[in-house]
Amino acid sequence: MVASVTTGLLGGNLMKWHMWSGYAILGLLAFRLAWGFLGGPTARFSAFLRGPGAVWVHVQDLLARRPSFHLGHNPLGGWMVVLMLLAVLFQAVTGLFANDDIATEGPLYAYISKELSDRLTGLHKLNVKILYGLVGLHVAAIAFYLIARGENLVGPMIHGRKTPPPPNEEKDSP
Repeated sequence: MVASVTTGLLGGNLMKWHMWSGYAILGLLAFRLAWGFLGGPTARFSAFLRGPGAVWVHVQDLLARRPSFHLGHNPLGGWMVVLMLLAVLFQAVTGLFANDDIATEGPLYAYISKELSDRLTGLHKLNVKILYGLVGLHVAAIAFYLIARGENLVGPMIHGRKTPPPPNEEKDSP
């Protein structure tokens, strides 16, 4: 993603690398989508996608500062994953049809009209701003969990393992 943003902003001869990074992102998206159905217990969409009621309860717990632990994504974070995956997928797909009116055209540009390509290019440029916002919100949520809740989410995002907190003695006693 960093390579795509950097090469997209700098343009010029780097657009070749921008396209290659877009292909890599499409490959990673395909893997993550497959992993969402076939992966480990906490990676599956069915493990972390919850309905509006569960999201609302989680938000109430956050606002009331009640402790809650989720081995994988919490109900709100699960929907953030879906939103980010969809936004990145939209970005990659629109890039396949985009053009810069200079020298670079997406590999599927020839299959649509110039007008449609221009519209998709505009959406590609708009969506990158939406992605900036989503990434900012994601980083803010990670910082919130670290500062306000004492839960470091960076390690589990890297290695995929999350340690549950020690059991509450009051809760475990009869």
